[in-house]
Amino acid sequence: MKVIPVRDMVIIEPLEEKRESTIIIPDTVNKEPEPRLGKVISLGEGIRTEKGKLVPFEVEVGDMVLFKYFQPRDIKINEGRFFICKEKDILLVIK
Repeated sequence: MKVIPVRDMVIIEPLEEKRESTIIIPDTVNKEPEPRLGKVISLGEGIRTEKGKLVPFEVEVGDMVLFKYFQPRDIKINEGRFFICKEKDILLVIK
């Protein structure tokens, strides 16, 4: 099955270890989670300006990226776990 995101959405394969459980310590509850590392596997077509011009993506398929952990949504594709988020939630590209 081929999955293609829409507009400015990006599908990312996580590259970090999966953790079985998490312990929440009360004084750290309000802190932002740390960014996560992943690999871009699919891009939408991009967003259009009010005049209809297509704005190209700054990331490419295959790029390793650091993205905001609290923004993406977990999705399952062919028994694999992936994240889907907007391009603006990607913090940097690792070359």
